[in-house]
Amino acid sequence: SKQLTGDNDKYDVSVMNLIIPQRAKNKEAALKFALFLTNKNNQVELAKLTTILPVNNESLKDPYFNQYNNNDTISKARYLSAQQLNNLQKQVKFKNNRKEIITLLNTAVQQIILSKTDTKTLLENTAKNWKRLEDQ
Repeated sequence: SKQLTGDNDKYDVSVMNLIIPQRAKNKEAALKFALFLTNKNNQVELAKLTTILPVNNESLKDPYFNQYNNNDTISKARYLSAQQLNNLQKQVKFKNNRKEIITLLNTAVQQIILSKTDTKTLLENTAKNWKRLEDQ
């Protein structure tokens, strides 16, 4: 059966992004790795080794994701999950100050990417500020 949804009939999703920070020492190697990891064939092969769905839409056209055997609950679950990718919404739960927390997180990500500050310090400060905002 399909996964549960909220009132908006959207499915929850966790998204993974691959980024190359501006101050990365091996930018070319990082780019090659990201392209390797996200290409159509490698996405299918990675999904076969794990329980993930591909981020590459072309990969989802593979029979591994768009066909299933009625006697195989795993293949049917994979098929249903792949079909649900057409109706996703990232859902983050906030106690308070949602807008301010999203701004805080977006700013932190931008600063990390643009090499504006030390990553560890920035993440520690972001966590403290998030907690403070949620507790207000």
